[in-house]
Amino acid sequence: MHWTWRLRLAITSILLVVASQCPKEPTANFTAAPTSGPAPLTVLFSATSPDAPTEWAWDLDGDGSTDSNFQNPVFIYETPGRYSITLTITTEKGVYTSFKPDYIVVSAAEGEGEGEGGGEGEGEGEGEGEGEGEGEGEGEGEGEG
Repeated sequence: MHWTWRLRLAITSILLVVASQCPKEPTANFTAAPTSGPAPLTVLFSATSPDAPTEWAWDLDGDGSTDSNFQNPVFIYETPGRYSITLTITTEKGVYTSFKPDYIVVSAAEGEGEGEGGGEGEGEGEGEGEGEGEGEGEGEGEGEG
């Protein structure tokens, strides 16, 4: 019985050593900075694949077309919205893809919504003030005369 246990242990040890030395499958990993902010938002993407890709294909706005073939592209988002990103890399072992849904979030430009609302509010306030002032002036003039 001892020899079968030792044989199993030896085989398991050999398999673990062989498995640890086998190359891992390539991956198409990436990061971006920043991943959110107001438009226009300039984002730097970085391919972090551990292998040696020979080609990169980035869909940076989620429309299904390639926007860049650089390893670390920069992209400017002009329109507010949520953008899904896809990176496809080509290595000697094959083609690999990474997809991150709604990875980039672009909001309206700073001050854009606030400025419009503030301007409308001020205009309405001035109109009310002028109306009150004219009414008081007319009333005083009629009473004195």
